[in-house]
Amino acid sequence: MNEVEQKTHDRLLEKSQEAFLLAIELYNRPTIRYHVEGCSFFLCNAWELMLKALIVKRSGEEAIYYPDSPDRTISLNNCLDAVLSNENDPLRVNLEKIIDLRNTSTHFVTDEYELFYGPLFQVCVKNYEEKMREFHGIEISDIIPESYLVLSVKRDIVDPEKIRAKYSPEVAEKLLTMNNSVAFANGIGDSPRYAGFYDTNFVITKNPTEADLAVRIDNDSDAAITIVKEIQNVKDKYPFTTKMAIGEVRKRLRKAHVVIKYKGEPKELS
Repeated sequence: MNEVEQKTHDRLLEKSQEAFLLAIELYNRPTIRYHVEGCSFFLCNAWELMLKALIVKRSGEEAIYYPDSPDRTISLNNCLDAVLSNENDPLRVNLEKIIDLRNTSTHFVTDEYELFYGPLFQVCVKNYEEKMREFHGIEISDIIPESYLVLSVKRDIVDPEKIRAKYSPEVAEKLLTMNNSVAFANGIGDSPRYAGFYDTNFVITKNPTEADLAVRIDNDSDAAITIVKEIQNVKDKYPFTTKMAIGEVRKRLRKAHVVIKYKGEPKELS
């Protein structure tokens, strides 16, 4: 890159990170009712600027402009075609669904967007963090603590009858179609790179070395808690297959700059 392209590249990355932080702050702000719509705008903006910075680095600044309209930069969808060309990649499908929300949310203002898109937003945030590291060597955790990357996602069951009773027939059917499209996108709805939650679970153990925090029973306490024993879904509790677990460990080792050696030679975990 020449000096001009370097400055453009750096500005794009700076604005991308700012848009990303705005998306997270907006989503987690409880006083804003329609935070999902706003988050979709800033999250798409963050991805677009980050991908354009990569295109400038690879192909020069002219590559982010339309050939027949040099005063207009290419769209986010154009950036996806240039950088993430596999249309079946769960990461790309995830982002395309959020782009759809950004493009249509102004026409249908509803509370249910959070139920449909919350899991997609959470994974989109994680995907952005990983691609920023892969493409540009930037650690998002250097500008915001990793704990802040966990979105406050509302979980509930989508009840078609309640939606039909709440909205007009046109809006209700549009929402239900949207929910099905998001839930079963390209048959990859279960992919951890498409949608997911962070769960916080409390369990009781008698071994203090296995505990993250200590509590005690107080019969005079004003706050009540109930101990519930229930059957756990193994897939929910342990979502990783062996292959997925190895892949996740590899990512974390690379992030921590840990090199595994066998007989003095660097080896990759397998």
